[in-house]
Parts: sequence; structure tokens; C-alpha cells
Amino acid sequence: MKTIQERIKFIRKEKNLNQEEFGERLGVGKYVIANIELNRVEPKELLINHICDIYSINKEWILNGTGEVYQTTEKNIINDLVKEFDLDEDELSIIKSYINLPKIQRKNFVSILKAMVSPSDEEKTYDEKLNQVANELKVAEGKNEYTASTTTSITKDSTEKRA
Repeated sequence: MKTIQERIKFIRKEKNLNQEEFGERLGVGKYVIANIELNRVEPKELLINHICDIYSINKEWILNGTGEVYQTTEKNIINDLVKEFDLDEDELSIIKSYINLPKIQRKNFVSILKAMVSPSDEEKTYDEKLNQVANELKVAEGKNEYTASTTTSITKDSTEKRA
């Protein structure tokens, strides 16, 4: 693709949008997009910036045809995860919270999660798992003391233990 017009058309087609849909998302009419794609007019810088922002396009690529087509940003990566794994708002919130934790807290979280879901631990009691987590946290943070408490709730139909 030699021209900016060809690159804009490529973006539109890659997103499976017709000129009207593409223009609508950019706040312009289909005739503006048609005129750009037919090389009748040069796209304005404001429109180019808008295309880059809305579709996560690398501005260097759209202007000159160099570099990667798409920008790699945290937002794009997270949006790709949401689409690929059909994540809901709660799952997305957990992922964002995890990403923003300091590294040591992420390691602690992973240790706790591993202890909770490890298939090889099915035979262990809840208290054994809790002690394993406490020991892993002790190693991870380099601290010497941990305290943990557990509660047991017994209802008519079930018994629930919490740490």
C-alpha cells in the first residue's frame, strides 16, 4: 500500500465495515470516506488522529506505511483478552486489579491461587492448604510471622470453612 488512502481503506476493510459504518464511528459521512479512498481529497490530520485512536492504528504506519499496523497498548491487550476469552465485567476488574498490584503482591496472589486450585492438593484438608499458603507467603515476602484464622459455618445442608 503506497498511499495513505489505500491504508485507510485497508483498515476499513479489515474491520469489515462499509464506508458508512466506518465514517459513522469517526463522526463523518460515507462520502468523506469514499472521497478519501478514491484519492479525491487528502485526509485531514484530525481525522487521521481519530482513526489511530479509535482503531488503535500506529500513526507512523498510516502516514508513511512503516512500522506495525496496530499500536500495542495495555488497553489493546486487555480488550483482546476480553474478546478472546469472553470475559465479563467482574473478570475484567480482577485482571485490571491484578495488573496494578506491586510485583510482590502479584506473586503472593499467584501462590494463593495455586494453592486453591492445584489438582494435586485435592486430598489435603483446608487447614493444610492454608498452612501451605502461609508458608509460601512467608518465603515470598521474606517475613518470619504469619497468622491465619479459620471459621466454620455449619448449616442444615452444608459446612463451609473460611480463612
